[in-house]
Amino acid sequence: MNRIGTKLFVALVAAMSCTTASEAAGPFLIDVGLTQPSSSPVESGWTELGVEVNGLPSISPTVMGVTFTAHEATRGRDRGGPNPLTRDYLGDTAGGPEGEFAGIQIDGLPDGIWLAEIWAWDQSFQNGNILQRAGIREDFNGSPSITLMTSQFNHSPSNLVPATSFTFNSASLTGPWAIIVQEDEPTSSGQVRFNALRLSMVVVPEPGTLTVFGLAATALAKRRRR
Repeated sequence: MNRIGTKLFVALVAAMSCTTASEAAGPFLIDVGLTQPSSSPVESGWTELGVEVNGLPSISPTVMGVTFTAHEATRGRDRGGPNPLTRDYLGDTAGGPEGEFAGIQIDGLPDGIWLAEIWAWDQSFQNGNILQRAGIREDFNGSPSITLMTSQFNHSPSNLVPATSFTFNSASLTGPWAIIVQEDEPTSSGQVRFNALRLSMVVVPEPGTLTVFGLAATALAKRRRR
């Protein structure tokens, strides 16, 4: 390979590295647990977020520079069952001007388009109601607002299947912010229960990266045809 060919090859590698750099951010697998001796097991391969129970401090894990903290949860509980992701939860029964909600505050998440998959369970489901939705609560230290991103959804049937999911642009959020599950019925006496969260970056190369990649590939092809 001559000098020009080498430069084109380097350009190709640089362009491809731009498309894959964001892939190093995640996925993040966060399983809600309880900070007590009898806490339920954590799903294999997942990181525990510990909810404060019996006066013990909560656990806010940091994974790849991103920190996850229980947000507006008034209680944690292990409701039993065989599935680690869906048996224990952080919950809210207090309500307030914004309704009942509980979620996970996220700090340090890289800018990008993300897929949020949520495992959740709603006490109202026992009465035949499907009354919960998921979304994002922003700027809760200033002028808090909730944007609901999903329709009403059922509880998570298993470890393998999340209850709901949505995509969002982390660069557009006003911080601090949290992914939440909220009661979608103001008169409901049910309890929001947030079990687990999986965050995966949706890798979409920027237009500039695609242009560089295309130009380099075209030039290299022409050199080879000569």
